[in-house]
Amino acid sequence: ATGTCWCFCGTSFLESEIERINHKKLKLSEMHTVYYEYIERALDFIKTHGATYIGEGSQSSAVVRIWKKYGCVPEDTYTGKLNGQKHHDHTNMFAEIDSYLKFCKANNIWSEEMIIPNIKAILNHFMGVPPTEFSYNNKNYTPKQFLNEVVSINLDDYIDFMSLKKYDFNTWNVYEVPDNWWFGKFFNINADNFINSIKKAIK
Repeated sequence: ATGTCWCFCGTSFLESEIERINHKKLKLSEMHTVYYEYIERALDFIKTHGATYIGEGSQSSAVVRIWKKYGCVPEDTYTGKLNGQKHHDHTNMFAEIDSYLKFCKANNIWSEEMIIPNIKAILNHFMGVPPTEFSYNNKNYTPKQFLNEVVSINLDDYIDFMSLKKYDFNTWNVYEVPDNWWFGKFFNINADNFINSIKKAIK
C-alpha cells in the first residue's frame, strides 16, 4: 500500500550488484530512498510552480539518482515504519502530501523555506526521521559515507533502457510517462538485440 514498487525493484537490483561485485550481502532501506524522493519531488513542484506530477510512483532509476545525492542506509537503520507497525501503508501520508501541495498551488505559495519543512513534518510523522549518522559494524557512518565505503559500487555504471518504436533505436530519449517526472533519458534499444546481449553476457 505504498506505490513504491519502483524502489523495491531498483534496490533489489543494486543489492544483487553489490553481492556480485563486492561479495557483500547487504539489505538496504528502500524507505530512505522513498523519503528523499518525496523531498526532491516537492522541490521540483516548487520550482515549476505546480507543474510537476505528484504521485507515489517513480522509476527504478530514481534509486541511483537519490543515492548519489543522499546516500543510503541499511534496512534496520531506517525501516520507514513506526513502532509496532507491521506493514508499509502510505495511503494517509500521500493524501496529506498531495492535499498540502495542492493547497500551496491554489494559494500561489512557492516558498521552499515554508513548504519543505512541512513536507518533512508529514514524512517524519508517518515514516520516522531518517538518520544523519548511524553505526554499522562498530563504525559510524553518514549515509553518503556508507554508500562510498561499504556499498562501494560505481553508480555511473548503470543506465536505463527502453524499447519503443516511436523513437529511433540506439538513441537517448525521455521516457514520457508521468512517473518520470524529472524527464530522465533512457537508451532506446531493439528488444531482441537487448535479450541477445544478455544471453551472450551470461554464457
